[in-house]
Amino acid sequence: MRRILVFLPFLFILGCKFSTDSLKKPNIIFIITDDQFYNSFGFLEGEALTPNIDRFAGEGMYFSKAYVASSVFTPSRYTCLSGKYSSMCQSPRFLADVSEEGVPKIAWNMDLEAEIPNVAKVLKSNGYRTGFVGKWHVGGISDDFELVPAGSDPSDPEIDGILKAKQQRYCKRIQERYGFDFAGAVYNRNPDDDRALVDKVDELGIADNTLLIDFNDNGVETHSKGSCYEGGIHVPVMFRWPGKIEPGVNDEFISNIDFVPTIFEICGAEKPDDMELSGTSLVPLLHGEIPTDWRTSVYSEIGFTRSVNTKDWKYIAFKVPPCSRGSLD
Repeated sequence: MRRILVFLPFLFILGCKFSTDSLKKPNIIFIITDDQFYNSFGFLEGEALTPNIDRFAGEGMYFSKAYVASSVFTPSRYTCLSGKYSSMCQSPRFLADVSEEGVPKIAWNMDLEAEIPNVAKVLKSNGYRTGFVGKWHVGGISDDFELVPAGSDPSDPEIDGILKAKQQRYCKRIQERYGFDFAGAVYNRNPDDDRALVDKVDELGIADNTLLIDFNDNGVETHSKGSCYEGGIHVPVMFRWPGKIEPGVNDEFISNIDFVPTIFEICGAEKPDDMELSGTSLVPLLHGEIPTDWRTSVYSEIGFTRSVNTKDWKYIAFKVPPCSRGSLD
């Protein structure tokens, strides 16, 4: 039986299980939200009524020291799909912004390369069916789509036909280029997200074989999005898998560079030789273990800013390459 992997940045889904020698691999549902403040999580600051999110957190493991490698959505989502720092991107659009000195500028300027392995392609080659729903925003899809005039009525049959054709082409390109068996409701903006997904998994009777991951693609506290300040890179992360992950809070440093190696280990998927991964599997932490060599710091990058966090200190460096300084005058 082929399992499912779904990515929702808004959502993506896969299937697998901790016991890699088992023939029954689990499903994985990965939810990626955008620009979500901490006070929108009831269990964190109590200012919002979020029963599904609170249940998700209460029944799973909440990582209190989770960070993003880059603090805006495009490079952050790039990392979630590729498993590597966005500064390692090799797309022409990104390389055009690398300074003469070889310093990458991290922004919304990258495309997920269609020719390299990514999490969906690898899991598909390991017997999974993969799906993607919601906000894409990692490039790679050309913009040669027919535009509709401003103020058009979407209920007009002609306009409706243009919009549907654009959606079909967009979804087809994601499927063809990036290893997804299904893509739907794809757009560049944010979806309205209700959290009925946990209830649906339980209703279908697949909770004991389904890992759900909830991740916010960048921080927005104190209006720090797009920076390496704490508010821009510190994000809430939750893993829920009844019977496999004990509920609780983990205070170790993790980063979104760790998601792909974690998924591969849980699914028993072999990393291709030509696939570079920047992170480390979280499986020991999900088992309640802390390896003696677990990281004591976490690295982030955005624009020309780089940072390192430890439990006691933060180092931030903003250095504009000499060849780029003229543009600041």
